[in-house]
Amino acid sequence: MLLIFCNIYYKKLFSDKGDAVKNFSIKTKVLSALLIPFIMLTFYTVSNVVRDSGLLRKAVSLQKFVDFSVSVNALVHELQKERGLSAGYMSGGETLFKDNLEIQFESTDKALLQVRDILSNKLSGSSNTVKAMNSLKDLDSVRSSTMSRTANSPDIISYYTGINKLFINSVSEISSDMDDQQLVKDIISYTNFMNAKELTGQMRAVMASVFADGKFTDGMYEKYLRLTSERKTYMDSFVWTARKQYRESAETAENAPYSIEAAKMEQTAAEKLTDLNEDAGKWFSLMTEKIDSMKNTEDLIAATMTSYMNGQISSAKRQLILTGTAAVVGFIAFASLIYV
Repeated sequence: MLLIFCNIYYKKLFSDKGDAVKNFSIKTKVLSALLIPFIMLTFYTVSNVVRDSGLLRKAVSLQKFVDFSVSVNALVHELQKERGLSAGYMSGGETLFKDNLEIQFESTDKALLQVRDILSNKLSGSSNTVKAMNSLKDLDSVRSSTMSRTANSPDIISYYTGINKLFINSVSEISSDMDDQQLVKDIISYTNFMNAKELTGQMRAVMASVFADGKFTDGMYEKYLRLTSERKTYMDSFVWTARKQYRESAETAENAPYSIEAAKMEQTAAEKLTDLNEDAGKWFSLMTEKIDSMKNTEDLIAATMTSYMNGQISSAKRQLILTGTAAVVGFIAFASLIYV
């Protein structure tokens, strides 16, 4: 329809017929000839500006999500350490666990402050995030019960585990609306590995309690078997979706000497069940090294996602600047013809 209109318009414009048109000056005819292309160009340029602005807003929004995911991961890591130390202290560990636990409280509080800052300034939390933050209101009370040993170890472990699960689910929940396939794939790898690491942290806490008690108490062996099975499932899922560099980093933690030695302690405990003569402090240290190494893999994934999103934002900004510049140049050029 537009092409038909243009054809009729130009035939009329440059035809010798028609009193009004044939009296137009050359300048007026040229400007008239350029009018429709200018309108079309303006429409196209404005459409591109709107599109590029949308892409930039989307990229910035995704960057906020990545920032949130990284801060949540850091908090979960600190809560995992606090959970393990709490379980060890509750099960009879004194100097080693108590001294480290008091230091750990400060590290957890710093990570929590960062999450609160991001939620208050950059991102609206999901339902899981809200639940997790509400649960953390009881953190001081739980810590007090831990230090006074007025609570029991399974309840303490369950409290931290529930919060970590909510935070990890919040990452998956917010990412469900994404359409950036590369970022979605990295987020899937990220959450699978976060879950595997979380289960590793639970195993650290459970077995620290077992070694401190010298045996598997009621339900602890079954819990250990469940954690082992679930961890394997998440690691298998991670391997299927992860980039090569992620898999290689994860394998470093799995095959490290501390992981092998911890696995031997697990095997001995699983075979004997009672009369265990293993050092709970040693177990905790070995598993802490493993979990810290797994944190390196999480940091690698986070850094890759951050770099990817920075690139997307830079690209969107460049495109928006180019489109905007083209619009300004086109307008100036047409305006200059009018006043020549």
